[in-house]
Amino acid sequence: MPLTIRKLHPLFAGEVTGVDLTRPLSGDQALAIEAAMDEYAVLVFPRQDITDEQQLAFAKLRAVEHDRYVVVAGTTGISTIIAPDGHEVARTEETTWPHTLDRKLPTLP
Repeated sequence: MPLTIRKLHPLFAGEVTGVDLTRPLSGDQALAIEAAMDEYAVLVFPRQDITDEQQLAFAKLRAVEHDRYVVVAGTTGISTIIAPDGHEVARTEETTWPHTLDRKLPTLP
């Protein structure tokens, strides 16, 4: 199945299918996902069989790679805010209810 990206909202957000995030990305896949991040700002990767820790590792890599804060909003597991250097600024565990993260972060220039 080829990688496809579908617009989810008129202003932002895209859905990425045809990629398995548990396996290394090809160069073309990585470039397509990076271009989609630039275009949509938010990407959804449905039906990925990854653990919470794998999701966090992926998000930390993106934060460092793009020198930006990343928010991971887990609906059934861990939610966290990741700083551009890869460290977690705030984190909730799956046993925390309600999931609330409240931090002031710098805005982009």
